[in-house]
Amino acid sequence: MKRVSEPELHHDLDRYLDQSVEDGMAILVIRQGGKGDIVILSETGVRGWQETAFLLGNPANAKRLLQSIQEADAGLTRERALACPKASR
Repeated sequence: MKRVSEPELHHDLDRYLDQSVEDGMAILVIRQGGKGDIVILSETGVRGWQETAFLLGNPANAKRLLQSIQEADAGLTRERALACPKASR
């Protein structure tokens, strides 16, 4: 996550917003005076977080997804043909 001070953000706001959208990375804005820091994240980034939270929100689904990731990391994957659903008439 990129870090930027509040004055630096004000000075070059458009560049930082464009960078967040283009890179998909969050930007941590360090605020002055102990006001509390904030994070800038593109809409695509927020939607990704929402989807991840939804998918991992169900314990059974989360367990299966994490198991699949572990299997893929261990090289235990195999290629399969995509199933084509029958067209409805």
